[in-house]
Amino acid sequence: MHDAARTVAAARDDYDLLRANALSPDATPAMITSLLKEFRA
Repeated sequence: MHDAARTVAAARDDYDLLRANALSPDATPAMITSLLKEFRA
């Protein structure tokens, strides 16, 4: 477990960035379907 302030702050920043760029639950299946169609083409 990491408890150093710098490590925790960096992990929290990474998590916040991922959440900010994540798709909504409704948009996720459409994106996956689109990627599958591209991959199979």
